[in-house]
Amino acid sequence: MDIIHFGFLAYFGILGYPFFIGTIRKIVFHLMSFYYVGFVMTMTFLAGICGEFVGPDPEVFHFIGLGIVLISFGMGGIQLYQIRSR
Repeated sequence: MDIIHFGFLAYFGILGYPFFIGTIRKIVFHLMSFYYVGFVMTMTFLAGICGEFVGPDPEVFHFIGLGIVLISFGMGGIQLYQIRSR
């Protein structure tokens, strides 16, 4: 499958997830959405840092964005662990 298809799925998840967040009961679907979209965002920022995008040069914004995504991964994992251990 082409990488464009995965990007489409990620952005569809970003836009569609808020409409279905209340109807999804299984936590595994929330985790799949969070980590899949986060993975795509991480790869996007890494590609920007490595200069693999045509157009924009690597900037501080790419490092800040990557840091925010990685911190949210960590915080999400910690919160999930705390919920599971109760």
